[in-house]
Amino acid sequence: MAKIKYDTAREVVEQASMKEQPKTKTISSSKKKLGRPIQGTEGATEKIMLNVTPTEKKKVQQYAEDNYITIAGLIKSLLSKEKII
Repeated sequence: MAKIKYDTAREVVEQASMKEQPKTKTISSSKKKLGRPIQGTEGATEKIMLNVTPTEKKKVQQYAEDNYITIAGLIKSLLSKEKII
């Protein structure tokens, strides 16, 4: 391994230390909202319940898994395709 002079090594360490770094302003959490932004003008807060038979549920679950989508996503995409929502 290559040896370096003690003074050079100390200088490098001092430059890399946290106390040598310039201080930056922190953004207050009250000013910046965190999390996923809400799409559109209003958030989805309402629920629609749907009763199906166990056989129908298995078919829907299988279809959703085969298409790599959630059941809720599947229903929303079908409603959107039919221009209902």
